[in-house]
Amino acid sequence: MFALASRREGAKKVLQRVHDTGNQVKRLNTIWMDGGYRGEEFMHWVMDMFGWIIEIVLQPLEEKGLVHLPKCWVVECTFGWLNW
Repeated sequence: MFALASRREGAKKVLQRVHDTGNQVKRLNTIWMDGGYRGEEFMHWVMDMFGWIIEIVLQPLEEKGLVHLPKCWVVECTFGWLNW
């Protein structure tokens, strides 16, 4: 449980820095995150602080192994392009 709590605390710092960029993120309204960021307290904090919606993207329970999750693919490719 400690790992998940510290993960959410780290996310709070990142989201605050994103918010502090101002006009660069004015169109941001939904953030896709994996199951490690679940929790009503965290989701309410994001909504109260920034007005953004957290959408948790989970692997279907019936699927085993590597599963293509379209929303995660968008994020992973974006990071790949930015770091290339």
